[in-house]
Amino acid sequence: MSTNLLAHHLAVLEREGIIVRERSEGDRRRTYVRLRPAALAALGPSADAAAHRVVFVCTANSARSQLAEALWSRSSTIPVVSAGTHPASRVAEGAVLVAAGHGVELTGRPKL
Repeated sequence: MSTNLLAHHLAVLEREGIIVRERSEGDRRRTYVRLRPAALAALGPSADAAAHRVVFVCTANSARSQLAEALWSRSSTIPVVSAGTHPASRVAEGAVLVAAGHGVELTGRPKL
């Protein structure tokens, strides 16, 4: 997908109140896009209604999937794990610090 097409669709989603853009907490240079809480609630049953287990996977399992696992476990009773296709030797220190700043503890080790 071309960058101008992606930018167009992100702008539409932002205008409709489905996503919000936020600056990174680290150096404030990067912009992240996230789903606005409850933005899709009116679409139908919850996405986790029939889930028996949730798995978050990223490349290194050192930040994003670790954070997703920790946040999911705080808000759902459905079992959750995270994994990486090429696991790092440890969880990224920046992820641990950002998580701690929001009251989330990352205690796991990257796993395959």
